[in-house]
Amino acid sequence: MDAFFQDEGYWHLFVALRCTDGNSLVFSTEDVGIAKYFEVFPIKVKLEPTVARAWRALDEPRTIQRVTPLFRHEWLEPSNPHPELVGGGPHHVHHAGRGPASPHAVQHVVVQAGVELQCASKSSLVVFASNTAPFNVEVAVSLVEAENALAAFTTTEA
Repeated sequence: MDAFFQDEGYWHLFVALRCTDGNSLVFSTEDVGIAKYFEVFPIKVKLEPTVARAWRALDEPRTIQRVTPLFRHEWLEPSNPHPELVGGGPHHVHHAGRGPASPHAVQHVVVQAGVELQCASKSSLVVFASNTAPFNVEVAVSLVEAENALAAFTTTEA
């Protein structure tokens, strides 16, 4: 791969990686309802023909040698009452991270929310579902960005 694409605005619903063979890997998320007030957004990928986009070139072309799925724990905890709010306040607070889930969690699931693409050049790209905005997909290209992104994930489902 030699370039990537991600929308610049708040909503960036996919990340595309341009392959040198005329195709692109396009990462997006899907909405999966787990329980009332609890949705998660696992990562998914498809291969598509490359189209014109505002591609950003990588520092050098990279060959993917290994793909590692990345998992995170997501859970709901009851929220504190908010009597200052008009109407019904929030019932639960959504959390995401390496885990373990809080013992106060009322729902818990482990989600494949990203992938680490390890390259021949000993560099990595990390593509992952945002844990702050539904449907958004993030990409970490530099070493520092990749290390920071990996801190929120585990490589096992347990």
